[in-house]
Amino acid sequence: MIDQNTLSRFKFLADLPVGILADMAAVSRLLSFEPSKVIFRSGDEADTLYGVIEGEVELSLEALEKNLDAQVEFEEAVHLRVMEKASQISVDAARPGNVFGWSALTGKPRRTVTATCSLPTKVAAIPAKNLIDMCEGNNTLGYALMKRLVDIISKRLDNRNKRLIEIWVETYGVSKVSS
Repeated sequence: MIDQNTLSRFKFLADLPVGILADMAAVSRLLSFEPSKVIFRSGDEADTLYGVIEGEVELSLEALEKNLDAQVEFEEAVHLRVMEKASQISVDAARPGNVFGWSALTGKPRRTVTATCSLPTKVAAIPAKNLIDMCEGNNTLGYALMKRLVDIISKRLDNRNKRLIEIWVETYGVSKVSS
């Protein structure tokens, strides 16, 4: 169990009534992870919202790089095969006071990113079902949390767009795309 003061330090949960924080704390767990530990992978079931207490969690997408590999045998036969290599591209990081794993609150059953600890990390794990039930029973709470969720999604989308533009300019050396 986590105490309500710890939960109140997350921007997402700040300024909520003490009783609501106490209810959330009663169902929350404290989890500790070592560096490089994967908390969840893209595509995993999304059933928990996490908040970083200590450490840092890198949020990444998997990129699949495809290369054509030609093998020549006896000059008359060429074998072609596509070689695939998966790599993780960091798109954001969750630090103390931040939450991650928000897709668990959207009714979307799967994770959209992979969450990997980059430092020794402690997180609060809040079961999404409990949080959703609280929101459905208290529309004011539900509205307040959904506004905060939209803010998180918007900021993460802005960060991804900025990174995409940086990569585009770096790769193609252009700052304008014409159709």
